[in-house]
Amino acid sequence: MTFSYILIILIIVSSAAGTLLIAGKSDENYSSATKGNLTRILLMYIILGIIFIIGAIVVFIYLV
Repeated sequence: MTFSYILIILIIVSSAAGTLLIAGKSDENYSSATKGNLTRILLMYIILGIIFIIGAIVVFIYLV
């Protein structure tokens, strides 16, 4: 059990370090393509929301 906790903490710390290292690098085209990026992100959230709602309805019907 202790090994699992140590492994999880190690994964969290290495993920945080990797995220911080990648965050230091910037994309020159990001500022010029912000509108397109935001549109794609919004579309992904809408699609995921629809999938989540359908999944919740299916689970509700299955449980009732």
